[in-house]
Amino acid sequence: MNNTTTKRSIKNVFASLISQVIILGLSFVLPRLIISNFSSQVNGFFSTVNQIYSYLEVLRAGVGAAAIHALYRPIIDKNRNEISKIVSTAREYFQKGGIVYLTCSFIIAVVLVFVGEPGIPRIEVFLIVIIQGISGWISFSLIGWFVDLLRAEGKNYVFIVFQMSAKILTQALEVVLIITTKSPLLVKSATLLLSFLQLMFFVLYRKRFYRDYDFKGETDNSLLKDRKSYLVFHISSLVCTNTDIVVLSIFCGYQIASVYSIYYLIVSGVNMIANAVYSGTSFVLGHSYQKNLELFSRTHDLYNFAYTSLVTSLFSVCYILMLPFVKLYTNGIADVEYVYDYLPVFFCVIQILTCSKNVGDITNNLGGCANKVSWRAIVEALINIVVSVVSVLYLGIYGVLIGTITALLYRSVDDIIFSNKNVLHRKPSKDFYVFITNILLFGVIVLAKSRINIEVSSYFQFLMYAVITSIIVFSFVFLVNGLLNARETKELFVLIKKKISIWKDESNSSQSPRET
Repeated sequence: MNNTTTKRSIKNVFASLISQVIILGLSFVLPRLIISNFSSQVNGFFSTVNQIYSYLEVLRAGVGAAAIHALYRPIIDKNRNEISKIVSTAREYFQKGGIVYLTCSFIIAVVLVFVGEPGIPRIEVFLIVIIQGISGWISFSLIGWFVDLLRAEGKNYVFIVFQMSAKILTQALEVVLIITTKSPLLVKSATLLLSFLQLMFFVLYRKRFYRDYDFKGETDNSLLKDRKSYLVFHISSLVCTNTDIVVLSIFCGYQIASVYSIYYLIVSGVNMIANAVYSGTSFVLGHSYQKNLELFSRTHDLYNFAYTSLVTSLFSVCYILMLPFVKLYTNGIADVEYVYDYLPVFFCVIQILTCSKNVGDITNNLGGCANKVSWRAIVEALINIVVSVVSVLYLGIYGVLIGTITALLYRSVDDIIFSNKNVLHRKPSKDFYVFITNILLFGVIVLAKSRINIEVSSYFQFLMYAVITSIIVFSFVFLVNGLLNARETKELFVLIKKKISIWKDESNSSQSPRET
């Protein structure tokens, strides 16, 4: 990695981590207030709406992913004309897709008026869905195409910093509205603020730093030739991550959906940290692939080792502390039981498997194999839906999780085999070694936790347990992985040492004029 790439990676990760920590804290405040001031039904309804709107992300997924991967080469070559053409093409797709987005929002609003017992008037159900649809449309149609350019350039931190600021303001307003108005409709109206603030910021930022680009100029659909394959991938991912709560809402009701949403909120919060690293550094894989296969292979192995170790550590800590947190967080809530002893294992396994296949997915995409493996993504989605629907009838909330795990196991193994054979042109033993090692490490931690009972009576006590547990688990996972992956560990230390040396030299050179 060159110095600019490293600096952008660090900025991306640092901005993402700070953002996610702040947003995570606010995210835990809102559901508790919603449940306390409204009901678990309302919280379940809100969570279901959020998940349903996640499905509409498929409208941007194919074009967005295709645009990002198409942009890597012209960004490295600093070819502004090619960059402008790719972004103009993506922008045209996003604007056309915006009409479909709004149409789908209206249909969703009509359907949800007649589904379940949300605990609020039906007219408010309709308006809440429409308001969220308008907010999503602004983010999708007017902002999404430019954000993809920033991601391809490795400038996630620009989007993250402002998104964090807008979200803090929005969620703070939602807290005030929950307490003062007692109106679910007014609470959800605050989401429009986030979208309008983001729109104004990106218009100003684009005019300031991209004035030499023409994003309304010539288009070329052939530049986004793999968009349909990327779309299939994203649909599969959405099915695996967002089907569960919708299935539960239909078959078990909004109250059980609320239970699911609390556990999902916890793992999503932890996943934000993993995604902060992934989204902030994955462009490094894209840039290295454009140079040569040998460099990409080494970068892939180092990235896979470090990222998988981080994911395993994060969700091992999450597993240990999840149930104590749920007991503390839902204390005093009596309209539905929130404590399920075995849910933490299922939720954390899902997240580990989901994150583990990220590197395989991006490797396949970079290798131009998206269209060759798209049918595998369809199989994954079908496995998830069929197993979840059948299992939920007999096992309830555990059934939908079993469906997701079954699909992810199939896809994780298939991703490793295919990416190594067709992109890295080698045997898959190295990636299987890392994958199985981390699954076993998580299993060891689960067995160790079964002998320990953690009870917390305050959030301060929980924080102390979290710090101690994190130190122990991270040390254990990284030590074992480091010993078992000696080459990658050595390369990581060499890279860190090299970058520290470069920064020291830059610092000394910048100070020397003042010293003279």
